[in-house]
Amino acid sequence: MTRPDSHVYFAHKHIREQDGRAYYFHASPDRWWVEIHGLPDPIVAVRFRERTEIDPPSSYWAWLPMNEPDRYIFVWPSEVQLDMCFPYGPKAEENRGRGRKVNLIVEEIPSP
Repeated sequence: MTRPDSHVYFAHKHIREQDGRAYYFHASPDRWWVEIHGLPDPIVAVRFRERTEIDPPSSYWAWLPMNEPDRYIFVWPSEVQLDMCFPYGPKAEENRGRGRKVNLIVEEIPSP
């Protein structure tokens, strides 16, 4: 089994006009998954890893499923967006042993 942070993920990179910040959407290790969303934003390579106590705060959250512990799913740039993926909230799914909510650090991988 591989670690979820050992994958290169792909995502649409959106630059917010208000503050020039980059946001990443539709993240997946499978580029085709990002492409099918058909957004005009460029697709870039990114790496995600679980945030540690020494890392700066991060708004990115994901789900780490127990049946697929080698990849992050439902990666969103806010905790609220992730929470909306679960009808009864992620805590209910955690209590059922289906996975856990993970705070992430995102790093864009420069293109060659």
